[in-house]
Amino acid sequence: KSVSLLCVFTEQCWGVTHAAMRVCALKGSSIDLSCTYTFPPNHTLNSSLWYIQWDKSANVKDLRLHEEYLGRVDYLGTKVRESIMRITDVKDSDTNEYRFSILTHEGGSFHSKPGVILNVTELEVKVSPDSVREGQRVTLTCSATCTLSNNPTYIWYKNRQPVSDKHTTRDNRLYLNSCSREDEGSYSCAVRGHEGRPSPEVPLRFAYYPKRTLVLISHFMKSVTLTCTSDVSPPVHTYTWYKLNGAETSQVGSGQNYSLTNISSESNAQYFCEAKNDVGARNSTAVKRTSCEPRGTNGLWKAVSNAQQ
Repeated sequence: KSVSLLCVFTEQCWGVTHAAMRVCALKGSSIDLSCTYTFPPNHTLNSSLWYIQWDKSANVKDLRLHEEYLGRVDYLGTKVRESIMRITDVKDSDTNEYRFSILTHEGGSFHSKPGVILNVTELEVKVSPDSVREGQRVTLTCSATCTLSNNPTYIWYKNRQPVSDKHTTRDNRLYLNSCSREDEGSYSCAVRGHEGRPSPEVPLRFAYYPKRTLVLISHFMKSVTLTCTSDVSPPVHTYTWYKLNGAETSQVGSGQNYSLTNISSESNAQYFCEAKNDVGARNSTAVKRTSCEPRGTNGLWKAVSNAQQ
């Protein structure tokens, strides 16, 4: 609470008590600022108002009349010596200190000092850890620059649809346990009652070692080009080619493509590739030449064994 009090004598007290010293509001929402007040019993209330101390002058202007607040401010208090000011469609520029003023018919006046400080915020999704691997636990936090008032309930969305019940939510956090590729997507959050003002979406992608590493085969006249492909995130940074001849394995090249020319029809050599990214590596199935095509070509190729580790 914030209390402003002035007593000339015990029975001659002026005072304003704000329900909170600081209030946090979501941009675009509505917020209520409230206070109770007292004045000497030998005075009668003439008017009361909320205002902002725009400069060092003593001028006090009803906030309802200020051009930046026209149509957005209303007084709701119905109890004796209580005032509630509601600000709608809260803007960033509404961040300020709001004070309350009393004026009596007897010429007395009192202004609350300090008043109540309003901070305006927007929602933001933060992901931990920063780099996520498949199978890890991920925590998404719906954060703001200040603590929202009224203990809000948070709602989570994936690709603009409510997240499934299989995920755990607690307070302003969403927990993704043992993440799989099904959990990839764009996540956002909102506060219940303000679902139309969600946070910006944050893409969630997982890092995983190469999967379904394959060799693609293309023929052109007397040459064959082997191409290594893999389903992977992050991208492959190293491709390595191997030749398997009986029990002997030897490295024969690097890069995504490997070309062969003038292969002997009697060759039993098999070829496979290794795809490697920052998470791990995976070998392809081996391929070999299995029959001879008409003269001037390099025959038929097919997968003949599994070279995956």
